[in-house]
Amino acid sequence: MRELAQFTPWEVDVITLSGSGEPTLAKNLEEILQGIKTLTGKPTLVLTNATLLNDPKVQQELAWADKVSVKLDGLWPTQLKKINRPIAAIDLEQILTGIQTFQQEFRGELSVQTMVIQPWDQTAENRYVELLSLIKPTEVQLNSPTRPKPLQRELEGRGNHTGTPYGDRPVLQLKCVDRQTLHGLAERLQHQTGITVRCAPDCHLVN
Repeated sequence: MRELAQFTPWEVDVITLSGSGEPTLAKNLEEILQGIKTLTGKPTLVLTNATLLNDPKVQQELAWADKVSVKLDGLWPTQLKKINRPIAAIDLEQILTGIQTFQQEFRGELSVQTMVIQPWDQTAENRYVELLSLIKPTEVQLNSPTRPKPLQRELEGRGNHTGTPYGDRPVLQLKCVDRQTLHGLAERLQHQTGITVRCAPDCHLVN
């Protein structure tokens, strides 16, 4: 809160909690959200990987947020493990159940963020429409990767590196879905679901 106070008068639309990790792991999440509201009077947005939304305590704490955005990159269990590489105890069904349970009680705005790694075929599009019908978000955000993928896990948190962005650490340069493909997908999904679908205005790699 001391750091946040330095940015007064907070000429922003929303204050987002994301960080170098999962916000719902914070033991004082409710206190943080209440404090931001008291200090700034601005709406809050929490970005989450949704793995803890089955936990009633997490649901209670997140209820203080004005907006919650959940990550949903894998459309099938195998895809989830390949893209997000969660621990073995986490599966897609658990994540989907948690999102639906949270959505039933949440009084704020729930959105879905999805990273599109490669162009989707019709089966993938149909599957995504099916998942959106279960989650019932107010908005969908489609993104494409902007950072290379590390070939090995790093203990250092995002943004804590010094020197060159990746140094001598081996990374895989990902090929982005082009802008036209991403926008076309967004238009089709919005037409099929009636949900507002936004996507990154541009796609580029960080050198």
